[in-house]
Amino acid sequence: MATPTPHTPNAPKFEMGEDPLPPKPPRLSVRNSYSQFVSSLKILLPALATALIILVVVWPYVAVNDRGFRVEAIKNPLEEARNLSMINARFTGFDEKNQPFTITADMANQEPGVSEQIDLQLPKADIELQDGTWLALTARTGHYDKETQILDLFGAVNLFHDEGFEMRTEKAQVNLKEG
Repeated sequence: MATPTPHTPNAPKFEMGEDPLPPKPPRLSVRNSYSQFVSSLKILLPALATALIILVVVWPYVAVNDRGFRVEAIKNPLEEARNLSMINARFTGFDEKNQPFTITADMANQEPGVSEQIDLQLPKADIELQDGTWLALTARTGHYDKETQILDLFGAVNLFHDEGFEMRTEKAQVNLKEG
């Protein structure tokens, strides 16, 4: 004789061998809206990544002016491409007496066709002398010839010596080769 199983009035009745399946969530349940959110992110995130990559590629071609944004080709004249320019330029070397010197400039432009001549904006030159003292020069503009190692300075030229001497002039020429 089989023993009767307790019966609860609200429990679902299953026959032997059947797997109880969880009931489907209601249409507006939290679990269903989360699944929709995840499904939408699977499409939205790759689309957003693609849009960012396209923006990075296209951004250099975007011109902003009084008419708003527009995409156009970059205009780089051939003349500008032939002129070499350098920001925060630095030249270092030694003179014939093995004294180290350094020339720095906010901007250096190499003249086309003449690889040894360089125009300088706001040049500064330093040289350490054999006795351990140093000289420093500053100017508004300058011209440096790498072959002859001659530095021509123009406009508000200041010469400072390590011992406190200072000299001001409008033009100066420094022969770095001979010290």
